[in-house]
Amino acid sequence: MVTIKDIAKQAGVSHGTVSNVLNNKGNVSVKKIKLVKQAIKELGYISNESAKLLRKGATNTVSLIVPNTIETHYSQFLNGIRNTIDNSKYRLQIFDTLDRPEKEKEILENMAIEQNNSVISISSLKSVNFYEEILPKETNVTFVVRKPQKAIKYFGFNFEQALEDMKIYFENIDKNKIAIVLNESFNPFEKFIVDGLVNCGLFNSANIFCSSVSRLQKDIFSIVQTEKFSHFFSADSSIGSIVKDALNFVGSDEKFIVSISGDDGKIKNPKHLTYFLNYYELGVEVAKHTFFEMESWSEENIVECVGFLNNNQVVPLGRKKANISLLSVPNPTVKAINRIKTNFEKRSSAELNIVETAPVGFEQKLLYSSERYDLIRIDVAQFSMEGQRSLLPLRGLSDDLNKVMDKLLNNGYHKFMTIGNKVLGLPLDPSSQVLFYRKDLFGDSIVQRMYFEQYKSELEVPRTWKKYAEVADFFNNPENKFDISAGVSMNAENVSIIATDFFGAYYSLGGQLNFNDSTSLLNVEIAEQALYSYSLLREGALNELDSWWTNVINNFISGKTAMLVGYMNHLSSIASESIFSVTGYAPVPGNRPLLGGGVLGINKESKNIDAAIDFLLWIFEHQVSRELTRQGGTIATVEVNKLEEFSQTFPWLYDSDKLLYGGIRENTTEKGAPVNLKIIEHTIGTILKEKWRKHPKEVIQEINRSLLKNTFT
Repeated sequence: MVTIKDIAKQAGVSHGTVSNVLNNKGNVSVKKIKLVKQAIKELGYISNESAKLLRKGATNTVSLIVPNTIETHYSQFLNGIRNTIDNSKYRLQIFDTLDRPEKEKEILENMAIEQNNSVISISSLKSVNFYEEILPKETNVTFVVRKPQKAIKYFGFNFEQALEDMKIYFENIDKNKIAIVLNESFNPFEKFIVDGLVNCGLFNSANIFCSSVSRLQKDIFSIVQTEKFSHFFSADSSIGSIVKDALNFVGSDEKFIVSISGDDGKIKNPKHLTYFLNYYELGVEVAKHTFFEMESWSEENIVECVGFLNNNQVVPLGRKKANISLLSVPNPTVKAINRIKTNFEKRSSAELNIVETAPVGFEQKLLYSSERYDLIRIDVAQFSMEGQRSLLPLRGLSDDLNKVMDKLLNNGYHKFMTIGNKVLGLPLDPSSQVLFYRKDLFGDSIVQRMYFEQYKSELEVPRTWKKYAEVADFFNNPENKFDISAGVSMNAENVSIIATDFFGAYYSLGGQLNFNDSTSLLNVEIAEQALYSYSLLREGALNELDSWWTNVINNFISGKTAMLVGYMNHLSSIASESIFSVTGYAPVPGNRPLLGGGVLGINKESKNIDAAIDFLLWIFEHQVSRELTRQGGTIATVEVNKLEEFSQTFPWLYDSDKLLYGGIRENTTEKGAPVNLKIIEHTIGTILKEKWRKHPKEVIQEINRSLLKNTFT
């Protein structure tokens, strides 16, 4: 067995130096770090992390108590916690109680011998008394879903919301034809829902069937053979599956099954309705609050239910056969629509023609082409101006479309939908800027030491644009001999992109567009600071001369750059590249991201409005949104973005709703009047393209003078 002593001898350094390198501590030079790492490699030393934790008293151990890890919702919950604390200082221990109180008590007794700083429990106990008696007082205990008596810290779903949704669903169904099927040891969530439905008069006791685990399958088979019931309800997805199998066997698979589930709607039969609870999201939020956001703890934390997934309530399409066309600039979401559009065409009997045009020719194509488009995807920067001119107000066109709009507005997508008091579009690929960075570089001890020796501060993911420029300059230095070409890559050709890069720094410093100021649209002092940061970045960046983001993104994907500030909707390609495994993401410096992406609406001049409505309804169905995301697109469906599969593939989507909520794109004045942001960005970008190296004061003065000559409101 290789020891620290062996490594020290091989490297020619002291024991303390080896210890500091292994624990990423101390003032160790780059030369000695390299010697120790080389010795570790030659001797084949493997750090025993478990032994280190035991020597420290295992203070970073997290114990997770769950009924089992087999059922889908519990495994999703576990993965949410595991993925959130991955690469952190915490070690996860998992205990399976089989939902037996005596087993849970035995686990707690063994746990008391160790020193666990945190326990997360889906408990089978009625009270917290045993936890308080057996565990040390300093143990941080969080109860989840089930809330034992006297529980202090609790995380659960919104039971009241679930009950109200169930009431609405069942109120128009003959209560004598509804069977509630339960395991006799049903949990408090099930009890709350069932008691609520009984108390409001929707169910009666004759319709409730409780059975033990050993008799459940036989009893369910007997129930479904009676042909008395049209609806079967269970608050447990596993029971719902047994009912489904029994109905299929007796040839009654057309009856309705409603189950509360952690299964996100993969059942294909539209009569099998899933009321979805995202246990993965619950796990993520529990882990975030317990370990990383402890100052925001409240005694009770509630995660909203996703509710009935609309894949099981599919709106019939094809009310009017027509061929429709969609105009858009090229982007990953439109390409994804092109790949899955056959589903829409089969269901609607319509043909969808997608026309992609370069950004510089979009307005010309929209306004002056002889072809008239039914659907238009407009960039959010031009939404207020082009939307009012070209898009049909959506409110009142269809009851089903009204429901889609209401849900999106409730989820905070107003900036991608409304101008004034009119809903003119739906968010197609809503996006905001995100900072992507190379985790392997930022986490390398040699790189960290080199940075410290040069700047006398720790290498961290930049939180300000000044720090962003500094870190980029560090990676630009050829003497450091990193396996990259530069810290960042920037577009030096497209004036709109140049302007948005400048705005990133401007907004991060608190800047805004002063539409009421008759002398300067930009705040002079802030704009000068922003231009200084922008110029530092440009000086050492890989400057690309293409017309779009393509080369800038490809430079990061191919490993040429260490960081990238990019829009979420353009970065889906990272997930399929080798760079993905070492890619981290964080809020943009200053945490005031620019909004990007687009708005999808119906052209005022469309002659195929019914078919266009069908397309909008289709694209926001759960299964369609899900497949669109799988194909690399983005869409405004929070419940899809928070699914486990996408948190692995496109992890930045999980927090997209929060990022979008804080995003900026000033396409209206403070009074809501539309702004031609295209003119503003074109003016700023054109001047910066040629004069970014000149004195900031002179450049900003010229920009303000040029802007005041234009009419943009």
